[in-house]
Amino acid sequence: MRKNLFVLFCFISIICYSQDYHFDYFIVRESTRIKPNKIEWTDHLFYDSKSGVALLLMTHNKKMRAYIYEQSKDRRHSFKVNQKKDLLSFEYTHTNNFGNEKKIRDAYKNDEFKITKVDSLHYEIIVFKDKKMKSKRITIMVGLEKSDFNYLNINADYGRCEEVENELAQLLGTDKYMIKETHLEYSGGYIFDKSIVKTQKIDLNLKVPEKLVVKEYDHWAEFD
Repeated sequence: MRKNLFVLFCFISIICYSQDYHFDYFIVRESTRIKPNKIEWTDHLFYDSKSGVALLLMTHNKKMRAYIYEQSKDRRHSFKVNQKKDLLSFEYTHTNNFGNEKKIRDAYKNDEFKITKVDSLHYEIIVFKDKKMKSKRITIMVGLEKSDFNYLNINADYGRCEEVENELAQLLGTDKYMIKETHLEYSGGYIFDKSIVKTQKIDLNLKVPEKLVVKEYDHWAEFD
């Protein structure tokens, strides 16, 4: 997918609807895995600044898919995406039920968070493996930027990210911020840098059909 997306139109080929989604921002995020070996990639997503729901775009084998993760119900809605120049069309294909999100969160139930203000726009977040706070699981440095909408996604591989983000939001008060830069260091030796490089105001509506097509999760098969 091209990095600069200036004009966006959307056509939906679904007849019967039950769930409406609206996205008002387009976000481009660049990531670098620094250790153990360097890997770089770019994420493109649409974001609803009111609900916090995201529509993530993924490209593989020259095919593009889009996903909405409905965390409250532990499921993912999948869309086929076609692109012609700056025109994107979305077609709902199926839904995956995961049913294991609670188990993932429970695996970290004894973790303790510590959020420290470095200055007005930088915070250090340390996730400890237990309440004794001696053994670190993740150390996260976030750089904030004043924004027209709240986007406090730390984008870490961790089952309780939402709780950490909510605690950070409480510390920030009523002002709106975006996490512009993130530096993550995992206890296993993995280190990542992530940054938001583009935001764009958009108006995108998607609808999921009343009768869901439920399929077994097989992520890479969708790109065959």
